[in-house]
Amino acid sequence: MLVASLTSVDREAAGRPSLAERASAVKERLASQSSAQSISMDWQRRAGCGLQESEDPPACWAAKPALDPQRGSVIFAVGGSGTALQNVGARAGLVTVRVNFSQHDGIVLKHRGPVQELSIPTGTGASRDDSGSWSLLASPVTNPRPFKWRGRALVTTNGIAKNALRKCQHDLVIVSDLERNESLVLVPPNGTTRPMDPTRRMDQACPVQRDEKNWSPLVLKDQRLLFVYQHEPLQVVQVNAPNPTSVLDGRVDWVYRAPDDASIPSACRGVRGGSPYVHWEGSYYVALGHVQCGVLTERGCRMWSWRSDPHHCDRHRRTPPSWNHSCSRAYRTVVTVLDTKSWDLFCSPRLSFAPPPLWQCTQGWRGKWDVQYVHSLVPSGSYMFVGMEFENRCPTVIRVERSDFATLVDATIAGALAPDPELHEETIKVSPQVSRWAF
Repeated sequence: MLVASLTSVDREAAGRPSLAERASAVKERLASQSSAQSISMDWQRRAGCGLQESEDPPACWAAKPALDPQRGSVIFAVGGSGTALQNVGARAGLVTVRVNFSQHDGIVLKHRGPVQELSIPTGTGASRDDSGSWSLLASPVTNPRPFKWRGRALVTTNGIAKNALRKCQHDLVIVSDLERNESLVLVPPNGTTRPMDPTRRMDQACPVQRDEKNWSPLVLKDQRLLFVYQHEPLQVVQVNAPNPTSVLDGRVDWVYRAPDDASIPSACRGVRGGSPYVHWEGSYYVALGHVQCGVLTERGCRMWSWRSDPHHCDRHRRTPPSWNHSCSRAYRTVVTVLDTKSWDLFCSPRLSFAPPPLWQCTQGWRGKWDVQYVHSLVPSGSYMFVGMEFENRCPTVIRVERSDFATLVDATIAGALAPDPELHEETIKVSPQVSRWAF
């Protein structure tokens, strides 16, 4: 049962603070941890992976925390040197750790059993034309996003797929049924559009001209398997397979494409996929996406001014000139609400969260937290659990009061959340002991 309904704006007449005031208070509580409690992983502390980093790059790092409630686990991406990874008990790639999301001591989430490698089944995918099929190469996969479909645990990842006919390859999205050991390479249908991105390689001779990522899973109540391919403009696709209960031999077809002249809500400009969508109420589904907001060395998150050219990066550099790390992009989280009946999309302004109180999340990253990237959103009782990383690592589980999250959903639909002010900060005073890889 929902804590708040989609018509909460009607309750303001009873003398309560307005929806905008309540939503503003929620944003402040999220950033201060009074509502969104950031919980670190005891597995990370026991293994020592990603803690007290002093090497560049670190000997062992962990990132991409994705919550899998169907299997009671958290999926990570880990990497580093072979010796350091021996303490983790896995090779570089994806690992899974069993947890109980309700068992923590306030700041540390406890795990059960050993770390296990997560094996992604090999798979293929086909286009709608004669451009040939795609096959997943034996390469590491990343960006795990677990979700439930027909009572089974599925996950999307990114991996290198090759087109045998055109002899080209790209980083594509893979959907895998972990219980049936099946995978499908998701080949976008003809006619998809994406915003121009000067940092992405284009291959005009390849059927898929660039890497694909950020497809947001969307499982409808009738168990149709959809993906929000793009938020700006809104594009939704569906997996259709010969066996409707399987992803094997499936093809990706159109479900909805926003008209060319459709107006895009200003809050949804630049929004990209993050967590899988979860059912909220009626025809409404919610997820957490992300926006690119400036360069990593620029705390202000000025989306309109982001450029990939070196002159822009030099002007806004906040790290020592000898460090060639000035053009990585910063991310912030946004709430996205999708009405699957009218295909109306609503987006919140940027949200900020506080990282867990671990060394590499506070001192190691100099308190910048310019990258806040969401991988999963899981409702559980009176809370919403968020799998998030800071600075491309520093994995954490964030527990948000469901009543506060409901206020954010209401305010997102009503457009009642005020945007964040732009910030212009001075150059960071960097200590020699801080790893450059943190930037």
